[in-house]
Amino acid sequence: MSIYCGVSCALSPHISSPLHFCPNPFVPSKAQTLEHLEMGIIRSSFSFLLGTGCGVYIAQNYNVPDIKKLVNTWLFVAKHVEETYKKPKQKDED
Repeated sequence: MSIYCGVSCALSPHISSPLHFCPNPFVPSKAQTLEHLEMGIIRSSFSFLLGTGCGVYIAQNYNVPDIKKLVNTWLFVAKHVEETYKKPKQKDED
């Protein structure tokens, strides 16, 4: 896909006629798109694998609290506080 650039093209600076068409610099070619996609996959995989490896190392070598147990404890405390300080129900007498 080519568009009218109106200025001299970087690929051929000697041509500056108003009828000169050059590739759109904002639309990457298919090869550039695939390179970017592959690089993105490699970068995201590397970050994920590095994070997983660090997490496993920390979990094995340090005293990391069990999150599920902490969440259940805090939910129990929250329910207890709610039941303790809840307004008593008033009976409707008709």
